Amino acid sequence: MASMSMAQKRLPDVERRGVRRWALGCAAFCALILLQGCAGTGPFSGGQPETTYGDYLIARYAGSIHDTKTAGEYFDRTLAADPKNPVIVERALMVALSGGEMDRAVRLAGRLAGGHLSAARLRGRDLLPV
Repeated sequence: MASMSMAQKRLPDVERRGVRRWALGCAAFCALILLQGCAGTGPFSGGQPETTYGDYLIARYAGSIHDTKTAGEYFDRTLAADPKNPVIVERALMVALSGGEMDRAVRLAGRLAGGHLSAARLRGRDLLPV
């Protein structure tokens, strides 16, 4: 009995590693099962974000890739939810200007003329009457 083979000496370590792997695998599987229940309940479960923040992010991304039509649509949605936010109005104005939508740009610039710093910048660029 005093002379155990190498395989017999390593067996407990191998068994511990196997049990440890099995336990980690079970824990990961249980975590996936629990998270699967949350997968269909969030704001993005319908494929399209239905939040103001989601619309804002889509508008920003569309503007960054110069898709001014899509950016304008999503900025309109965002402005419908938060019409007095000067940051959103200014970004929508810049998208309208870059897309050549001058009527829309003038309407948005009129919203900014209520004392926001950007209105002063626009006056300096001769986009708003003094």
